[in-house]
Amino acid sequence: MGDHFSQINKALERELRGQKRKTKLAWIWLFSFLSLAAAFILAPGWLLKNNAPAGEELKLVKSIEATKERIKAAMTLPESMFAYFSFEEPKNILLLGVPGKGNDAPDLTDTILIAQIKKDPLRINLISIPRDLWVKIPESETYTKINTLYVFGKAAKDKNFGISLARQKIEEITGLDIDHHFLIDMSVVKKIIDELGGLNVWVAKDIYDPQFPGPNHSFETFQIKAGWRYLDGETASKYMRTRHSSQGDFDRIQRQQQVLEALKQKIMGLNPISDLPPLLKIAEKFWSNIQTDISLTELPSLWQIAKQISPEDINNIVIDKEENHLVGGDNLLIGEQIASILKPRAGIENYSEIQEFILKNQ
Repeated sequence: MGDHFSQINKALERELRGQKRKTKLAWIWLFSFLSLAAAFILAPGWLLKNNAPAGEELKLVKSIEATKERIKAAMTLPESMFAYFSFEEPKNILLLGVPGKGNDAPDLTDTILIAQIKKDPLRINLISIPRDLWVKIPESETYTKINTLYVFGKAAKDKNFGISLARQKIEEITGLDIDHHFLIDMSVVKKIIDELGGLNVWVAKDIYDPQFPGPNHSFETFQIKAGWRYLDGETASKYMRTRHSSQGDFDRIQRQQQVLEALKQKIMGLNPISDLPPLLKIAEKFWSNIQTDISLTELPSLWQIAKQISPEDINNIVIDKEENHLVGGDNLLIGEQIASILKPRAGIENYSEIQEFILKNQ
């Protein structure tokens, strides 16, 4: 009997890993598509605004018309466009996600991923860094959770310094050189869903969560009935985030994948000619909610990568206390609160085992 349950648990774990791959792929696809759309739609207007003499507004209209052709061409770019994103294998892109406005801690980088792109054959290693990892702030004697480094840097100087601080520490932990970065305000997904008029989603079973995180460290009730439901941005966000269901993380990952797929289909259904106004608004919202050092000319090749990658091409490298025991959990008194932290098994600030694990699994 024990062997039977063990086999079931292993099967569920494999399925959960597969769902995680698909969900991360959905995020990569959505992010790459919107980056490309923002580049192709906003670049002409931005160039005009910053470079054209006064009284040449007519050029903006012509520029938008030209953009329509750019968008259509972008959907069928040849593989040679990889030249725009010139890289020596591999290319390491740091992805940082913050909750954004409306959350108790809007600037915590609760999503920390390195997308390591490799060619021949094309594949992606997704390296996940746990947000609760206890680290020493670069050029300091102070320790903190890694997800607060951006907050510290931003408060000390500005956003760029915050990213630089996080980037420096993540390079130290992984032993990888970061080539580019994106910082994404995840609340933009809510805004885009609203801009598209919401999503119709099939809710498989009733959800009742009386302890959904609310403002000011409070709780609120989130509930939704089974069946086809119209979701605005706020409801879709809660639907993706709630963990109050029979299978916890498994259900949550499936819901994320479901909403992102519905969003993908709705965006793909837009006509680049007749639907240019909403595309402009979506692109503008997205572009105003990211920070990156990747140039506009490099974005088309990212779109090509996103189009070609399948879940089987993604290799998840997770630094975790459950799967590989590279880190261990601990409780620490910070001020008047007890915080849960993670420390490298090899010792605080000793990242040798983590680096060896990443190198072995690339």
